[in-house]
Amino acid sequence: MRTLVVLLAMLCCSYTSRSQGNPVNWEFYSTKIKDTVYQLHMVARMSPSWYLYSLYNETNFPFKTVITFKPNNDIIIAEEEVKEKGVLQTILEKSTSLTAKYYEHKVEFTKLVYIRMNRETVLTGKIDYGICNQSSSGQTERKRLTEYAFFAFHKKYK
Repeated sequence: MRTLVVLLAMLCCSYTSRSQGNPVNWEFYSTKIKDTVYQLHMVARMSPSWYLYSLYNETNFPFKTVITFKPNNDIIIAEEEVKEKGVLQTILEKSTSLTAKYYEHKVEFTKLVYIRMNRETVLTGKIDYGICNQSSSGQTERKRLTEYAFFAFHKKYK
């Protein structure tokens, strides 16, 4: 019988969320770094004039992004912080008197995980994020939204 090797990768390769009325489209996937080390990718693409707030805003900033993962005994979440890749911008928010860090167009969040490959396993996560739309009329619209991430990892079959 042939050896079928299923790479440790996301079950739904390049899963993309497309919620109606949501100005942010999400894509989730993983890349293999080493035999049991993977990098999770969570990519947000924003509609024009919308901004997504950074993970690294001040603690009391009400719209900052928060990423959490559901505990799984088969997966070790690296202790390093989630990394952000994109063009980071800052502005003083008049409504809160806090400096806000945000991204336009696109931001990619990455996180390392270590897999204990004794069986198939999944990792689920939740992204609570804040977005802002500054219209040409000067009106500001802010929203808090939630997106769920799903990553599936498979053992090698022989």
